[in-house]
Order: sequence, then structure tokens, then C-alpha cells
Amino acid sequence: MRMRSVLLAGMGALATVGTNVAMTEVANAATNSYEAESAANTLSGAAEVASCDACLGGGMVGFAGDAAGSIRFNGVAASATGSATLTITYAGTAPGQARLSVNDEAPVTLDFVGTGPGVPVGTLVETVDLAAGVNTLTFTNPGGLAPGLDAITVASGANATGAGEDEVGTAAGDGAGPPRGRHGAAVGGGAGVGGGAGVGDGAAVAGDGDGTADAGEAADAPAEVGAGAASAGATGAGSASGAAVAAAGPSAAQLLAATAHCTPVSDGTYDSEGDSGSVPVCGANGAVFWRSGMAVDCDGQRSDECNSITDCCFASDTAFQQSDGEPLDSASLPYVVVPGISDTWSYRDAGVRAGSVAAVIYDDRLMYAVVGDVGPTHMIGEGSYALAEGLGINPDPRVGGVGSGVTFIVFTGSSGVAGPIEDHAAAVTLGERLAQGFIDGK
Repeated sequence: MRMRSVLLAGMGALATVGTNVAMTEVANAATNSYEAESAANTLSGAAEVASCDACLGGGMVGFAGDAAGSIRFNGVAASATGSATLTITYAGTAPGQARLSVNDEAPVTLDFVGTGPGVPVGTLVETVDLAAGVNTLTFTNPGGLAPGLDAITVASGANATGAGEDEVGTAAGDGAGPPRGRHGAAVGGGAGVGGGAGVGDGAAVAGDGDGTADAGEAADAPAEVGAGAASAGATGAGSASGAAVAAAGPSAAQLLAATAHCTPVSDGTYDSEGDSGSVPVCGANGAVFWRSGMAVDCDGQRSDECNSITDCCFASDTAFQQSDGEPLDSASLPYVVVPGISDTWSYRDAGVRAGSVAAVIYDDRLMYAVVGDVGPTHMIGEGSYALAEGLGINPDPRVGGVGSGVTFIVFTGSSGVAGPIEDHAAAVTLGERLAQGFIDGK
């Protein structure tokens, strides 16, 4: 197995990227990803590797179940004994089940939501008990075929979800705010990240969820770039979908400098909002990037902002779904849209997948987002209502968007995937680390 170790400057984090596992560690926390088709796993019975165009690496393991078929993930690492968050990426348009045994203990039954027609990949999030060190996870289903397995991601130690307070104070949102934060305001509902001593001027600023920018919350900056915010290093903080998390990573200017020169990886160029056929996809340092206009994608869950009345072309689904099987919510989740696979470029072949983290820059504003939808094969440069609003771009799907000046940086590989996809705070935390490595050339 080929592996590359990277020290992320200023973060005290070690990231190891390999064919089977991608690992990010901070203090006593670890997030590890494992591809099902890796040769490091053990397949038995009828279980076999099969092609899957939408899966990471283009493959999955199918036929686990009948005829005693099973897949055992070997060497699953945990930084501490106790509960860990397991995110399973799977292929299955119809509902299904699998049985999971951890370290050969008694199995538990997992229920998978069908992804539906035309949506090949879904995610399921479970809590499992792991031992510190190396573990095995075995999937089978004696009662029938289990869904095809693409990959698993395990967050253990302080990275496991569920903790609500850090050592200094809580970062819990009170849920009273609007669906989205504006200019540094936190999104209510659940715990934020941070709460301890801050970065910069020392203010602790994970938002209070009231939809307003209080003192220290950097009222004139978007959620990801408020000055003096507490960020990585506040131990045990849970994260809420869409929570505002202030920057501990590089600035917008640093990322723009790192993308000043383009090495094209696309075989041709794309149209974009306000432009015609002149946008290439560029590649460098574990990411792909492009500079274009931005159209507003208002598809997915219906809301006051996104529906068939506000958007003439509204679609009630997105290419990728939340962990509960529901479409993404464009009005509350910052996400980007990648062009459909074509001879020009394949996001899948480039290592981009559902939940890949992106850094998006416009007019000196920086927002972190996830890959959440797939668009036309000839168009590039599209983002959700929430992303446009956070960047200061008119989010109206009918007349909004901007014709130029938006830089999209999408981090590639399994180590660049945040989960669950709807957890914006997790995307911000991971994005800051990846962005630092990107500008450092690591």
C-alpha cells in the first residue's frame, strides 16, 4: 500500500493518505476512511469487487450476504476505546439490510434507506464501540443481499460526534436563529465547534445560534472567516449542521495566491454563468480548482427560498443525499455543484465524491462547502442558495448569481470527504486543515 505522510502546519495534525485508508489525527482524535474494494480487506463467499461509477475509486463490494458472502474491513484504527461514529457509503436504490459485527462480537442489524432511482450512492451513520488500536468490522446479511459497500469512515476519540461541551465552555446553539447564519452568526440547533480560548485576539466565538452577530462574532465577516474565533483545539465540541465556525485555516488571499497558475486537468473547457466555453479545471496539491461565475442551485428540500414558485427550474432532489436519505437543503447548506461526467472531465476519476470539501472564494470572502449536486456536462460554477448568500452573492435563483470572480477549490481523495454531508461545521473544520496543506504544497 502506497502511503504519504503530511504534517499540517500549525494544526498539530498528521494526515496519511493511501489506497485503503486516509487518516486525520488531532490530539486524541482520529478520522479514518477505508475503501471497500481495497486488497487489505477480506472477502468471503459470493462477495466480490464490482464497478460503481459513482463510488470512490470507481468500485464497491457487492454480493455480501447470500451464500455466506461477507466483507471484513481489517485494521480499522481507533484513537481511543469507546464510542465512535461510523459513516457507511453504500450503493442501493432500494431499501436493504446488513449485519455488522465489530471485532467478531454479536452482530447488529443495520437498515439502509433506498437511494431511489438515478441516485446511486447513499450514506448511513451509526455509533459503534471500538477498542483503542486496531479493530475489524465485518458486514454480511444471512437473510439476503446487503447493499453494495463503497467505503467506511470512522471518527473516534474527540472527533466522534455527541460531545456537547469543551473544557472551557459550551458552544451550544440555542436554536432560536433563522435557518442560516448571516455575516458571522451561528445557525441554531445543536452544539457548535469551539467555545474555548480563541485564535487571533483571543475571543471565544462559536455563535450562540440567535441569528445575530454578537460581540466577538465578527459581524462584518462571513461565518467561516470571523476574526478571533475559537476553532480547532476546543476539545469535545459537538457540531451542528450549518453551524458557523470561524477560520483557523489560511486566508482567502493565501488561497487565491496558491491558485494563480493553472495546470489544466480537463480535456477542454466549460461554459459558466456569464461566460462561454473558457473555463478549464486545474489541478495541484491534492485538489482541483477553477475560476468562473456562479449560478444558484436551489434544488433539494423545499423551503421558503427554494421551491417551484421561487425557481422556475426547481427539482425536489439532489444528486447526493443527507445521512437520513433526504435531499440536501440548498437554503441552509453551503454546497457546490460539479459538472456531469463527460469526455471533458470526470469528477469521479479526479477523486471527487459526495461530501468532498470545497473552499469557495468571492470578493475576499471565503466559505467552506461540500460537493452536493451534479449539473450539466457542459456547465461549471454553481452553488447552493446558502453558499451564494454567505459569499455576498445575490442568492435569488431567478436573477441571482454572478458572472465572474468566483474561485472553487475542491479537495480530492477520501481524506477530503466530510461526513455526514449535511454537517457544515465538520466541513469547515476539515476544510481549514486541507486548505492549509494546499497552500503549503503538502
